[in-house]
Formats: sequence, structure tokens, C-alpha cells
Amino acid sequence: MAEGVARARGAESFRAELCAVTERIFTVAVPKRKMSRSNTRSRRSQWKAAPLTLVTCDRCKARKLPHTACPECGTYAKRQVLDV
Repeated sequence: MAEGVARARGAESFRAELCAVTERIFTVAVPKRKMSRSNTRSRRSQWKAAPLTLVTCDRCKARKLPHTACPECGTYAKRQVLDV
């Protein structure tokens, strides 16, 4: 009977220790105040998509992304790499 009590206490202390460890690991920053609509929108104003940079293929003069094989003729760095 004493072993059952000791096991129960061990489990409780283990559970308490586990909770203390997880609280230390999973604490996150919580803002003190609500961010105003103006501040939120001015922060998000920087989230804009950049226009694509396109270059012309040396062989067929088609527009393509830089450092990629040309989808029209299949060349890359003046070599045929794709069967098109």
C-alpha cells in the first residue's frame, strides 16, 4: 500500500515539474496594448509584391526568368538542356 502512495506522489511531482518546464519553454511575448488600425496598416504597407524581373533569351529572344532554362527553346547558358 505504501508503494502505491509513493507512486502517486511521484507522478504528481513529475506532472508538476513537467508543467513548470513547459511553461518556461512555451512562453511567448504578449503585447501590452492593442495596436491601432493606423499603425497596423502602416506596418502592412510594406507587404507588396515586387514585379518580376525578366530577361531576353540569347537564342530565341523570348522573355524568361533569369537563371532558368528558356521555356520556348529549352536553352540555358547557350546549351540545349530541355527537349522542347
